Amino acid sequence: MEDHDELIAEPVDLEALVQHVARASEELEAAWARALGEVEFQAAQTRLQADWSSFITAISRIHARAAERLEREGVDTRVSELPPFSSEVSALSLGPDSEQRFRQAQMAELLAFEHLVKAVAGLLNPSDAEQWQPAGFGEAKERAGLLARLTRIGSASAQGVLGGEGRPSLSEPPHVERLRLARLAWSRGDPEASVLHLHIGGRLLLADLLDTSPRNLPDNVAALLAGQPGLGDTAAMLALADQVVREAAGAELDLGVCSLLVPTLADALARLSVQPPLDALRAALGENPDHDET
Repeated sequence: MEDHDELIAEPVDLEALVQHVARASEELEAAWARALGEVEFQAAQTRLQADWSSFITAISRIHARAAERLEREGVDTRVSELPPFSSEVSALSLGPDSEQRFRQAQMAELLAFEHLVKAVAGLLNPSDAEQWQPAGFGEAKERAGLLARLTRIGSASAQGVLGGEGRPSLSEPPHVERLRLARLAWSRGDPEASVLHLHIGGRLLLADLLDTSPRNLPDNVAALLAGQPGLGDTAAMLALADQVVREAAGAELDLGVCSLLVPTLADALARLSVQPPLDALRAALGENPDHDET
């Protein structure tokens, strides 16, 4: 195979595009809420349509370029069925080889793409009043964000098939995205999901601060942090988040505990990211423990 250092580079900043179409959606929502005249409303709708078209075109080009590269190397990029890929669920794997990872990402992208198109079509050509509720605008923005995340993963998995690194390029540390998802879940009244994102985000943040992989952090990270100056409260909250995640599979979660935990843990992780007590972290977890890039 040829050198694939930049196998399937993304030609656009997908996050910036998501923010752009989100602003256009907000303009249309504002026009609807203010009951502007037909001319102003149609102008806002036209701008939104153009912006969504640009976003979907950018995604489509990334997919087309990936498929072209893979097919030149003899990789079959066709899918066996249409979303929701019900017959493929039993074959999903959390530890797949590179080609299976690509196929799983490909199916997830197609499903997210279908859901986004339906949401956007509902905004541009509403068939009933429900599409024009504020939730309808938020749903389209959230689906666009999901598709952007999946597209990054899909591009990276295609690189992996072709011999590249196979890791998504990120415009920000991974813990930042998790904290944002936690805020989104919290704003939607889902503290249980928010706790899960904060739990993952906390480990990603600690790994980033120590320049290591999250896989290298010990399972009892919260207990190790508990005895360090300035980390006791954060450690207690991380321990509680650990317990919530462990119990999620087998018990009804305590909604009250989750609701109380989310804002305080989110604030603690935000402070930790801005002013990390590196000496205390290194004392508890070791400096750069078992560093690797996997």
